[in-house]
Amino acid sequence: MTISKFPPAASAALLILVSGLALSPESFPGESRCSLPSAYDLRDAAGRSYVTPVKRQCGLLEDGRPDFGIAVGTCTFMANLSSLESSLLRQGITDDPESPSSILSSWHLGCHVGYNDPVYEFNPQTMPGSDPPVPISYQQNPDGTGGWGGNVEWTIDYLAGGGGPVLDWRAPVPLDDMQARLTLTPPPAVLPVDYMLRAALIFSREDHPEGAEGDEEFRGVVKGAVMEHGAVTGMMFTEAGDYPGQTGHSFYDPATADFYCDSEALVNYFIHAVAIAGWDDGRPVAGAPGPGAWLIKNSLGPGYGEGGYIWISYHDTVFLKGASSAYAFIADDGRGYARPRYQTHAGALSYWEEEGYWIYRSDGFNSSGLDSWAAARFIASANGLLRAVGLVTLNRNEEVTIEVYDRWDGGATRPEGLLLSDTVAVAEAGYHVLDLSGPVPVRKGREFVIAAGFAAKGPGAEEPLVYVTDEGDPPPPGLTYRASSAPGSGWSAWSDYHSLHGGSVFYLQGIMDDSGELAAPASGDYDGDGKSEIAVFRPADGLWAVRGLGRVYFGEAGDVPVSGDYDGDGITDLAVVRPSAGLWAVKGITRLYFGGPRDRPVPGDYDGDGTCDPAVFGRTSGRWAVRGVTRAYFGLPSDEPVPADYGGAGRTEPAVFRESVGLWAVRGLTRVYFGGTADRPVPGVYGWYASGKSSAPFRDGIAVFRPASGLWAIRGGSRSYFGQTGDLPVTGDFTGSSLDGIGIFRGSSGLWAVQGVTRAYFGSASDVPVTR
Repeated sequence: MTISKFPPAASAALLILVSGLALSPESFPGESRCSLPSAYDLRDAAGRSYVTPVKRQCGLLEDGRPDFGIAVGTCTFMANLSSLESSLLRQGITDDPESPSSILSSWHLGCHVGYNDPVYEFNPQTMPGSDPPVPISYQQNPDGTGGWGGNVEWTIDYLAGGGGPVLDWRAPVPLDDMQARLTLTPPPAVLPVDYMLRAALIFSREDHPEGAEGDEEFRGVVKGAVMEHGAVTGMMFTEAGDYPGQTGHSFYDPATADFYCDSEALVNYFIHAVAIAGWDDGRPVAGAPGPGAWLIKNSLGPGYGEGGYIWISYHDTVFLKGASSAYAFIADDGRGYARPRYQTHAGALSYWEEEGYWIYRSDGFNSSGLDSWAAARFIASANGLLRAVGLVTLNRNEEVTIEVYDRWDGGATRPEGLLLSDTVAVAEAGYHVLDLSGPVPVRKGREFVIAAGFAAKGPGAEEPLVYVTDEGDPPPPGLTYRASSAPGSGWSAWSDYHSLHGGSVFYLQGIMDDSGELAAPASGDYDGDGKSEIAVFRPADGLWAVRGLGRVYFGEAGDVPVSGDYDGDGITDLAVVRPSAGLWAVKGITRLYFGGPRDRPVPGDYDGDGTCDPAVFGRTSGRWAVRGVTRAYFGLPSDEPVPADYGGAGRTEPAVFRESVGLWAVRGLTRVYFGGTADRPVPGVYGWYASGKSSAPFRDGIAVFRPASGLWAIRGGSRSYFGQTGDLPVTGDFTGSSLDGIGIFRGSSGLWAVQGVTRAYFGSASDVPVTR
């Protein structure tokens, strides 16, 4: 086992060190790392500000300065979110630093990050080392337990899992209650999430030579990160005398807002987290052996320093020295990425019992000079498109190969059925969301496998495979595996991670496209002969292939197929939706915009005029919208839309299937219970109903397919077994009888089987059937 080179940046603002005892713990145009200016300030960079207002984690003295005796130790979360907020501004995701849409909640993050023990009761006990004495306040319980502070990686884990960030106005720090010394109330754990973490880059001082040359080199790396990404988190040492109202030794000069710790004995004592917002190479700092200082955004409010900012000398013995790291949190607007995510563990950190803190554990597995591989098995909870993979890298300039497979072969103990392989260069260590070169379809109830391979690196590199051990939530066996690889010889035998390191799991995420489940085609007669054709769509490159007719490219990677008869000529038209833009494109007929990234396309003939209508179901609202026809709310956002002609009136009715209870609800017609958890709804015209006042000769019936057993059950009709686990059900009028036959598509082999009609091989595991 190898311990991560990124040590715990333990921090709780205003928790001080007394007698050696810790009480608690797109660059701008023309700019690049190769041409760093001598001074830089994110508050005014090329005429714009890329920092949000200074936050406050404490109460106030009568003169408006921060009150050392009323505080919550949320500095780590404020500094990290200052970096993320700056990234939002830097990328143009938001454009006003003071807008509520730009400011994120450190209170929500601190209360729910999951690794710390927040304190909500005011503790009047005196803080050791303070002079005059001040209360410990909300930093520790009277019995010595509890504490807000923690290392920066806690934030990475929490944001990577999709639990935040939350906007500050939804969960502000309860400053008035703190000032009054009341019991604080945590915000709800689940609140709307407006953005996501795209990456958290970790810049380690230990990646550079020892001494002054390495310090200068590391300063250049951090400066480049500030210019490229925005504010960067760093860790400093403080003591009681550095705060207003306190006497005793201080490293802080309130007259100049300069800070300089000159004690070599304090190296690696990281007490307080702050955000780096710039620098000045020529700034003199009293007592320091040379000029130069970092511009620091603090979390003590605008009454401390220069409007909340201070300057830390380049020569400070703690800040960006020793085993320290700097962290850049990179934001994304989150559009197109689904939450929650498939992941092998809730976070990438493990608790190191011997040292009493959380770390990244690495595998120690490429010491033989071979490539290191890990694979993770997932069961799809819904049909959809795999869009990206999330993982942690421990080296700079890592080469990572991401492969997606159709299944895990238990007999051979290896992934099988390669669907996609990408190799990407990852420049910095840390957490990364790596987009796939094309979306990969996954099927509800069916396994898929993600493998990650790291190219062998030279001596001194961190071993790459990050695994998690968790006694509180031990992983079951058979989730993740490890192998080595060499050119020409392929993989070694795969070992179950559960058998390694006392029970463990490789950390990996599968991130879905937010377009939701793949739309069902409204029809499947591509030549107008009255019969459904065997046909597939390949999401990776927009290929349409219809058996017996031909192949054509229409659409691009990430598009969702929505074929149907959009012009009423009796022939199914090729059509796609581009969810990110709300674009509907029907080949040779029309292009229009309808719906958006959080809508699921549900085309059908909703007005009975013989043409297919663009329509969407809101995955966050339960709203049905049919272009030019109607808008209505029906069902829950979690329901699966199953529109069809249930009344036989020649038009499509909005309908939903609630898998958890087996409920079918057809708007304006009926509510019935049929099927249940893990069943796939497969409405279709399975019988002839003759004629009468309340019936039509042909109408869609309620039916389910049970993948675990291959059961087809039609309400009021037959039950039969056809297919097996992993098969995707398909229905269509394959004989021209006006009745739907039951069939399956087995992507692993490209098999199409229609009961009593045909068996054929057409398509592959990465294809989506577009037959109705």
